[in-house]
Amino acid sequence: MLKYILKRLFASIVFLIIVITIMYFCFWWVNLEQYSNGATFWDFTGFIWDEYQIFVSDIILHNEWGIFHREEIWELVFSRMHYTLKITLASLFFFTFGGIGLGLLAAMKRHTITDKLISGLSTIFGSIPSFVMVWFLMLFFGWKLQILPAIYPVGTSNP
Repeated sequence: MLKYILKRLFASIVFLIIVITIMYFCFWWVNLEQYSNGATFWDFTGFIWDEYQIFVSDIILHNEWGIFHREEIWELVFSRMHYTLKITLASLFFFTFGGIGLGLLAAMKRHTITDKLISGLSTIFGSIPSFVMVWFLMLFFGWKLQILPAIYPVGTSNP
């Protein structure tokens, strides 16, 4: 049992490191035009790698996750957590009733194209982790198409 727990804990830590790394590089590459100051892509990538090494060493050696606008990251996270909870509860409500509705529709239209389409799309979107899906939705609808705000307008609107 202990071996299984340690194995799962190790896998979780490796997965967390991979996710933090991907998110760190995605943030910089999304903002490439803003921060590059005319540097080439490879020069900027080298700069990002150097900054990433500093970021990781600060986490490991000092438990320092960073400062954003003169505020500690964890203080910033906890002060805005209620916005995340509002969005999460709204999406939970939407997807619970939407999922039940689509499930009923698929059951009523069994073995038709509607059933296969609903089942296929739910399998595809269910297999993608939510944090990855949210990131791509932000990139596509927020920054690329500019249909929705890429970042939640804190304090100015409802979810």
